[in-house]
Amino acid sequence: VTLEDKNVLPLDFCKYRKGRKGKWKGPLYILEIQESLERENRAQEVEPLFEFDIVDPLFSENLELVVEEGDRFTLIFNNREIPSFTGWWLDPRFKTAIIPREWIKGGRNQILIRGKFLPPKKENTLVFQEGGTELETIYIRGDFSLKVEESYEDRGGYFQKGFQLSLSHNLDERDLNLQGYPFYVGAIKGRKIITLEDVRKRYPLRFSKFPGVVAEVWVNKRRTGRVFLPPYRLEITPFLEKGDNEIEIRMMSSLRNLLGPHHTEDPDPVFVGPSSFERGEMWTDYYGTLPFGLGEIILEVGNE
Repeated sequence: VTLEDKNVLPLDFCKYRKGRKGKWKGPLYILEIQESLERENRAQEVEPLFEFDIVDPLFSENLELVVEEGDRFTLIFNNREIPSFTGWWLDPRFKTAIIPREWIKGGRNQILIRGKFLPPKKENTLVFQEGGTELETIYIRGDFSLKVEESYEDRGGYFQKGFQLSLSHNLDERDLNLQGYPFYVGAIKGRKIITLEDVRKRYPLRFSKFPGVVAEVWVNKRRTGRVFLPPYRLEITPFLEKGDNEIEIRMMSSLRNLLGPHHTEDPDPVFVGPSSFERGEMWTDYYGTLPFGLGEIILEVGNE
């Protein structure tokens, strides 16, 4: 079992202060800070301070920081200014910057975002104006897994909190939420060798659980098709041979586990809107995600 992309940790709680000599407040949910600054409705310097913990500091690779419209801010990691952005991830506005591995330490690490807050909406209206500031969740990406302090399952989803970066490890067929990758977005691949003595029978491939968006299937290096609708079944008999056969399955995720909403008691609400990301009656401090992985895959045996 392998992943095609890096792991990711969203950071949506932070301390903040107004100006370099202001008093620190928080930690608060980032959108609550945004709402507070909007109510003041004036241009001012603001410094959100995000923190995350690392259990094992011996990373072999750099980390990557993702900040929406990050080129509008000065970024400081552990009191060192990050010199520039290197590209983007998912969307051109999601700017990426490299955090050198020699800057990373065990325990608490800090990311300071320094910039000017400009009211995004015209006063007393819902009309957005050009150049306004919207403080958003930031993301850490890299070759790591996440240790979790608290976790439970409810309503078909997972609820976790207390994340710490740790060294990556080998994956198995279990759900990625249970292996330190609850926010992973991208593709997961699984390969397995099966041995067949009788190829005169039918061998449809069936997904009894389908925790993804679409799956691509290869048999003996040949692409056999895609699975994305019930009953999540694919006929692979024509591609099988007597003896050893390699079956490879590539499952794609959606963006739900990465972008949320993360703090609703229902992990899979029927309706999602702006209020789904605000603190309300259904709020929880835990981060809710939905199952994702290869799921349970069965090679059925039928008649000739």
